[in-house]
Amino acid sequence: MSAPDMVLSASALTDAYDNNEGHADSLYLYKKLSLRGVLNRLHKNESGRYVATLDGRYPGRTAVDCILDSLYSPAPPELRRGDTLTIRGRCAGRSLNVILVQCIIEK
Repeated sequence: MSAPDMVLSASALTDAYDNNEGHADSLYLYKKLSLRGVLNRLHKNESGRYVATLDGRYPGRTAVDCILDSLYSPAPPELRRGDTLTIRGRCAGRSLNVILVQCIIEK
């Protein structure tokens, strides 16, 4: 994936969606984002892809689900809850959480 369109924190992204989802979509939807945040959990979704969930400003509320690229299958990346990392992916809007797809771990 090429250089990101924007660099921001997971907290800033979740705040934007919590405050005004329509406006946040106008800023971030389909854009390549580089997000820095704290890992809450790493799990496999229904499609068998690994998902790294980054906490937003308030743990237990809106978070960012980063669906990792297939290069991370079948072995999961070496990550632990509480790790601070930077993930680059394309914003796909919000379901319950904000969704990033085609994600790679930068650091």
